[in-house]
Amino acid sequence: MRDPRVIVMVGSGGVGKTTSAAALAVGLAESGLRTVVLTIDPAKRLAQALGLDELGGAPQPVAGQDGLHALMLDQNARFGALLAEAGAPELVDNRVTVTVARSFGGLQEYLAMDLLSQLHDSGEWDAIVVDTPPALSALDFLDSADRVRRLVRHPLMRLLTSSSTLVGTGVMLLGQIVGSDTLAQAAAFARGLRPVADSMLVRSRTMRDRLGESGEFLVVTAPTAEALREARSFADSLGSQGLPVTGVVVNRTHQVPEALRGRELDWGDGDGADVEGGADGAAAGADGAAAAMRLIHESRIELATAEEKQIKRFVRRFPGVPLTHVPSARGGVTSLGDLQRLAERILPALG
Repeated sequence: MRDPRVIVMVGSGGVGKTTSAAALAVGLAESGLRTVVLTIDPAKRLAQALGLDELGGAPQPVAGQDGLHALMLDQNARFGALLAEAGAPELVDNRVTVTVARSFGGLQEYLAMDLLSQLHDSGEWDAIVVDTPPALSALDFLDSADRVRRLVRHPLMRLLTSSSTLVGTGVMLLGQIVGSDTLAQAAAFARGLRPVADSMLVRSRTMRDRLGESGEFLVVTAPTAEALREARSFADSLGSQGLPVTGVVVNRTHQVPEALRGRELDWGDGDGADVEGGADGAAAGADGAAAAMRLIHESRIELATAEEKQIKRFVRRFPGVPLTHVPSARGGVTSLGDLQRLAERILPALG
């Protein structure tokens, strides 16, 4: 059985990353691949992009698009399900478990990697698209195994699971401070977590190795200095982890048709005419319209030139990375048909 393609979408906020992830998933499904798109962003942007009221923690079909399913990571539910699957269902309602699920830094990223591993190994999918949160920390899920290993090896965890008499005396004193019931639940959590974590860590490391070997990473950005600067940070971070960028998608560009570049256009007698009014009569109106069109054209040329300058700076930094322009869409992306048309622009970024 052939392994599914895994495409990870990364990028800062406000650049159309989630919409691009949705469009890419639609395009892959259109090509005949059984596709699932997973968001590990707690916001509901992916559901909105796909026209769904909400997303759950299990793959659900996307209405109107054959072969496409979507889901989002539900941290609390996923953590509880893993504990139950690993034979520690008693920990699901443990107060310490609930606290860890809500507050432990890095747990969301770890659970995302484990869920990705489950989707990968299920045999149900030909392609998996991962939509990450709009922050550089979104890449933390790539080293999630190390984060959870640090939790398991934390001195307090060792204290709670130790059988030493001396340590036991210390635990009794700790119980007098925090309460015996709380301490008992903490000890139960620590003892139950280790075997659970051991099995999950193996899956997480295996999935990380697969991403290093065959994962595809698309950086989504926009043609502004700030967005491209953050895109460079994403690309650098991936490179430092030995994960080359497959391609860069630059959304909302304002390119000028080649036919209009460098041409002296005939604006009639509109040079210098008053755009807001001017002389009376049809001739004056025509002159004003010509002047307005000229201003619009020159503004578009100026904007396109500025964007190209910023993009060229990025290309000089990453000369070997394929770059795909996605022109700004009038009215935005509001329907499945819009996503299908957007997919035609984004799919070439995968090579």
